[in-house]
Amino acid sequence: MAPSDSKRTLSKTKTIALPISLVVAALVSWFAQPLVHDNGDAQQLLGTLFSILAAFSLAIATFLVDPSMFPSRLSVVAAEAKKTLRKRLQRHQQLFLAYLATLTLILAATLLKSQSETVVLLLEHAYLFVGTVALFFSFLLPAALQKIQEERLDSWIDARHDEEKRKMLDAVGEPNK
Repeated sequence: MAPSDSKRTLSKTKTIALPISLVVAALVSWFAQPLVHDNGDAQQLLGTLFSILAAFSLAIATFLVDPSMFPSRLSVVAAEAKKTLRKRLQRHQQLFLAYLATLTLILAATLLKSQSETVVLLLEHAYLFVGTVALFFSFLLPAALQKIQEERLDSWIDARHDEEKRKMLDAVGEPNK
């Protein structure tokens, strides 16, 4: 499969994934809300889950900005890698913000429990919706991490190949000195 075909397939997947995740999130929000209402254990479980996911997202962002991510010392190649890295960081930032939004909505629902039943119901629907969308896109993280590792390995192999090629050329060129 050509790289452009791969990008088109990925783009189609993203285009399809968003509407599906929104529909699934709406359904989860509607049907799961009675399960979390006045259920401190469920709210605590969701809070813990999204706290862990937020920390994991930060770890991935740290992993992404590692200088060894850049495949080459050549400025043109490094500039292109920087563009790719920036896009990946934006996606992880959006996911991180979705985790934080979910946690904030859970916190608000918990704090306002004694104030307004209607507001709490809306907040519960909201955190279930946002959390479901975030969780849906979290399932794409393993594939993204695998792609990053494959790119790093390819870069390392290319660098080794170039180094060995230079050594061979230097070895051949030595008798001419």
